[in-house]
Amino acid sequence: MSEELVFRVALKGLIERLTTRPSIILLVSSMVFALAHWPMGPGNVLTAFLAGLALMYLYQRTGSIRSSIATHYVVNLWAFY
Repeated sequence: MSEELVFRVALKGLIERLTTRPSIILLVSSMVFALAHWPMGPGNVLTAFLAGLALMYLYQRTGSIRSSIATHYVVNLWAFY
């Protein structure tokens, strides 16, 4: 839940100070999310980038953080168990 609040809500707010273009917000937030996963190994960076794209798109599309939190939770369950 904390990752979603930081990388979707807070980061989106920061990026919106520079641009309101949804595509730029989507790309920049996904890159930052990916780089935050660097300690898990370079292979996880690409996976995190793609997940970041999907999660931010979902957040932008629905306007609700709940949908991206639920999706992130399911992805983590699938990936780690």
